[in-house]
Formats: sequence, C-alpha cells, structure tokens
Amino acid sequence: MLFYPSGAIKVYFEAVRGNITALQSDQGLALPGEDFVTGRRSIVIGNNEDVGSIPVWVIDDDTPELGEVFLVNITGVELVNASQLGNTIPPSLGPHSVSQITLLSNDDPKGVFKFVQQR
Repeated sequence: MLFYPSGAIKVYFEAVRGNITALQSDQGLALPGEDFVTGRRSIVIGNNEDVGSIPVWVIDDDTPELGEVFLVNITGVELVNASQLGNTIPPSLGPHSVSQITLLSNDDPKGVFKFVQQR
C-alpha cells in the first residue's frame, strides 16, 4: 500500500536469486535466466492511486523440477515530475521491500519412467 499525498511514483524493482525463509526439503533456489527473468525494472503508480502491480516473468520449460524460490526486491522510489509538482518531501521505501516468490513443483518432478520394448 502506498501512502503519498500527490503525484505519480516510480517504483524500481529487481528479481534476484535468494530466499528469505528456510528452504523446505523439497525446495531449491530458482536460477536467474533459466527459471525467471532477472534485471532491474520499474513501474509507475499514478497520481491518487495507492496500489501497483509488479510483474514477474517465469520462464517455462519442460524440465522436471521440485519447488523453487527467488526474491523480488523493491530497490527505490521516486516522484515522477517532482519539479512540476513543487513537492519537497520525496517518497521513501517502507520496511517491507522484499518478497519471496515460490514456483511450485512442475513437469512431473518425481521423474518420468519409460519402458522400452525388447525385441
């Protein structure tokens, strides 16, 4: 939730490898570039809006995998067109700037068994 009196806010974020909570026995760390798209990006939350959505891109594959996790960090915020609005108080990050994303087990994570017919 965003609490700022006026003006659009630009929010910078990045998806990175890591975890906040202890991994379960059936979890691992997701790999940047293989399991999710990494990089620094931004969104704009418009004037008089109090919520914005941060897009996260998961890379689909057909590799059997157990659950995996990665992080999305909010790295910065700034007022858009601050000079035009005359605001002197810049926005700042609150205490909750990291979220852990969990990718569920997929593509038959326990394995695929095939039997070849003997001739």
